[in-house]
This record gives sequence, C-alpha cells and structure tokens, in this order.
Amino acid sequence: MKSISPKSTALAAAIAVLLFAVVFGVLSLGMAVWIPLLLLLATAVLFAVPVHALPALALVLFALLPLGYIAGVPATMGRFLTPAALTIVVALLRQRGRPAVNRIPRFWTVCAIALLLLSAASFIWSLDAQRSALWTATVAVVLFGFAHLSMRSTPQSVHALQRTWLCVGLILGVAAITEGLVQRSFLAALYARGASSGIGFTQHWDSIRATTTLGHPLMNGTFFATTAVYAIILTMRRRSKLALASGAVSAGGAIFSVSRSAAAAIAAGLIVGLLVCLASRQLPFGRKAVGLLVGVGAAAAVLFSPIIQSRSDSAEGSGSADARAVILDRALEFAGESNYLGVGAGMAQERAIMGGLNMPIENSYAGVLVSLGAAGTIIFVCLLATIALVAARRQAPEVVAAVCAFGTAIWAWPLVDNYPSALVMLGALAYIGFSGHRRSELIPDDARTLSALTISR
Repeated sequence: MKSISPKSTALAAAIAVLLFAVVFGVLSLGMAVWIPLLLLLATAVLFAVPVHALPALALVLFALLPLGYIAGVPATMGRFLTPAALTIVVALLRQRGRPAVNRIPRFWTVCAIALLLLSAASFIWSLDAQRSALWTATVAVVLFGFAHLSMRSTPQSVHALQRTWLCVGLILGVAAITEGLVQRSFLAALYARGASSGIGFTQHWDSIRATTTLGHPLMNGTFFATTAVYAIILTMRRRSKLALASGAVSAGGAIFSVSRSAAAAIAAGLIVGLLVCLASRQLPFGRKAVGLLVGVGAAAAVLFSPIIQSRSDSAEGSGSADARAVILDRALEFAGESNYLGVGAGMAQERAIMGGLNMPIENSYAGVLVSLGAAGTIIFVCLLATIALVAARRQAPEVVAAVCAFGTAIWAWPLVDNYPSALVMLGALAYIGFSGHRRSELIPDDARTLSALTISR
C-alpha cells in the first residue's frame, strides 16, 4: 500500500486548521454554516483516507446516505454535488501527477467531450441555466471523472471497489428482503416528510415496496438489478462465495422492490452476460453449463415471482404502465417542439410540468431526448455501448451484463434527469471495465486473499 504523500498530508493539515477557524467563528458569531462546515470536515477526512479506497468509498456514500429523498437537505447536496461526487473529486486531485497505467477508449473520450459541450451550450436556451449547470457538473464528476480515475487504477483499488460493491449489495439486499417480509419500510417516515416538497415519497402503492437507504423503490430496483447481474455473471468466472451470496440476495432485493423494470433488467442483463460467457474460450464447458442453468433459473425466478406478477395484475400496476405510455408520447411531442435540440441539460421534468403533466417523464432516454435533444440521446447511448464493448474485449462479461441491466432499468424512470448523481453506478462500471489489469488479479478466488494480492505486488 502506498503511503500518503507529503503534499496530501500538508493539505489535510491546512484544511484542519481552516476547519478549526470556521468552528471558532461559528461558536463566536452563531452563524448557521453547517453545510460548509461539513464539507470542510469531509474534505479533510477524504485526504486522509488511502487513495486506493476512494472509488469504493464513493459507491458506499451513494448507497448508504439517502440524502436525495430527505426533507431539509438541499437538492444541490442530495442529488447533484453529493458526498460521492466530492469523494471522486478528491480522488482526481490526489491521483494528479501519477503515471497513467491504462488507456481510456478514444471514442469514449470523444463522446464525453461532446456531451459536456452540448450540455454547456444548452445553458444559453435552458429553462433554468443554474440547474443545467449543476446537472452538467454532476455528470462530469460521477460519470466521466470516475471513468477517468481508471487511467491510474491499480489491482488493489479495482478489487476494493468490486468487493465493496458486492458487500453493499449483500447488506442492502438483506435489508430490502427484511422490509418485504415484515411489510414495513423502516425509513418510510423519513422519506414521507419530504413528499410535500417533491423530494420524498410515500408508500402509496398496492403493496409495501422496499426502500432501504437507497430511497425510492425504482432506485432500489436499479441498484439491485445491476448488482445481482454483476455478481451472478462474476460467479461464472470465479468461485466466489461473496459474489454468489450477493447475487442471490440482490435478486431478492429487486423482487421486494416490486419493480417490473428491475425484473426485466435482471433478465436482459443475464441473457447478455451469458451469451458473452458462452462465446468465451477461456471458460471451461462445465462452468458454462452450470452458469447457464443458474442464470436462466435466476431470471425466471425474478420474472415469474408472485410479487412481480401481482404488481402486473393489479389495477394500480396496470394504470402505471398506461400512464407511462401516455407520458412517453407527450415526451416525444415536447422533443419535437424544440426541433429535437432539447430544452436544456437536466430540464426534462420542468418541461413536463410546463406541459401540464402531473408526473415526471418516466423514461431516462425520453428525458435525455427532451433535455438534450436527439444528439444528446445518441451520445448517451454510445457511452453505454462503449463501456459494454470495451469490457467485453477486456474479458469482463460481468461489466457487460451490469451495463445492460442498468440501461434497461432506467428505461422506466427519470434517473438521468432527476437524480444524475446516481450515474455513479455507471461510472463505477466504467472504472472497472476500462481498467486494463489482468482479470486474474482483480477477482481472486475465495482461497486467495487481498493480503496475498498486495504482497504479490
């Protein structure tokens, strides 16, 4: 493990001194500056954390801090410039000057620059230039910044991110299953307080849906579907009890989120992942056969789960599907009215409100079409495809499958437009997929420990 550089230590000390001065000022003057105070404290801590742990920490902060749905937390901190984004910024600063060990695909870089330029240009005609600027900055950090970190990644940092992701999926999956079994959302009161301000939500569905610290059931469904597919396909390549447990429990969490889009995402991701694995020449036939049975069984179990089926058969579920179809048609109308140029980055939901809709545009791709036009939608899809193709070429079928699951899940709700900081999941997949380390270094079998990996380096 590399020690913290003297420059980082000096900077952390400077921040600590500044923090002391701010605390003294608050106590003396009684000023309400708790948000800057927390930011300074968090920055000081992040500069003391080992740099290889920062990517994993960013994912943990996203998954375990439900800031985006709590009343009283500014949307700037809850859904845009979040603690996870701050962690990635600190990681970028601390990695500056280190030699690059991996190469980011040129096509990805071109698409990233094109999307950022398009977003910046949209400030001119945006319905709210400030929100568009926040959306652009958030995407630049949690997606492109996270992917950029892969240029200087190490086997240790990638391994830490992967194991942390599996552990978080296991923990939150247990929480979601528990909520489903006892028919009680433990954080429901916390989220309900913000419902009046449009930030939170209430359990208004036909059945109790798991919320956990991730917040909305559709956010839970997206996270659990992505994690389950990643873990299950990973199990095909490596005998990992953690991956197997995380995959099974995350699939259960997706079921208890009662999200049909999550069920479809798991099925789509597993199909794509299995096809990539079956085409691989490195996996033995026996492992392919077992993986095929497990994957098909998992997809069938989720798709035909009684909980998911009851949601589809309910009047509320049918009405939700019909409403989504109507809203999609209206979104296409909005896009046409702007000549498919968009109404400004992150502004699709504002356009929906102006158009008389009492629901958001429940489709991330339609939201991007409304906000950034046809060009922005094409670029976003290209970004997804690039991660999957590069991961397939670098023999990471679990990343290919997870990207497919994520892309399918966001078809049913406006994650990209309303909650851009959640793109940290896609950024993490890009970080893993773009890392050029040998796969045998990154996912050790249960018999091989992280300490052995560190010693071998």
